[in-house]
Amino acid sequence: AKATATSCADGGSAEGVLDGVARPVDTCVHGWVSDPAFPLPQTLTLAFGKPVSVGEVRFAFDSNLTPLRIKERMPPVLVKSYAVEGLADGRWISLVDERENFLRHRVHRFPAHVLSAIRVRVDATWGDRSARIFEIRAYGSDAD
Repeated sequence: AKATATSCADGGSAEGVLDGVARPVDTCVHGWVSDPAFPLPQTLTLAFGKPVSVGEVRFAFDSNLTPLRIKERMPPVLVKSYAVEGLADGRWISLVDERENFLRHRVHRFPAHVLSAIRVRVDATWGDRSARIFEIRAYGSDAD
C-alpha cells in the first residue's frame, strides 16, 4: 500500500503508519501526524495498487502513554472523532463513523467490499491540533 495525507508535521509522514511499529521510539514517530498549522479535519489515504477485499480495519492511535500525563481525563492527542471510507468502483463509500473514541486500539469489522483504497478522515481529537495515527491495517473478511 501507499500512504498519503492532506498534511504532515515534521517527522510524522503518512508512510509511518505502514512501518510496523505502533509507537514512538526515541525520536522516531513511527506514524502520521498532521501539520497543526492546518485545521482538522485531516485525511490519510491508503492506496492498495490493485482492488482487494477489505472487511476489517485496525487502528493504533496515539494515546500519549507517558506516565506523567495519567491525570488527564482523556489524552489531548487521542483521536476522538473519525470516519473511514473505501474506494469501490471509483466512488467513496462509508465504512465507519466513530464520534466518541476513547481507545488506543480500534478494530472495525464490516461486510467485505472490493476496494482500491481506504481513507480516514480525522474530525477531532481530545484537544490537540494534530491528527495522530501510529498504524492502520486492512484485512479481508473471514469468508474470503
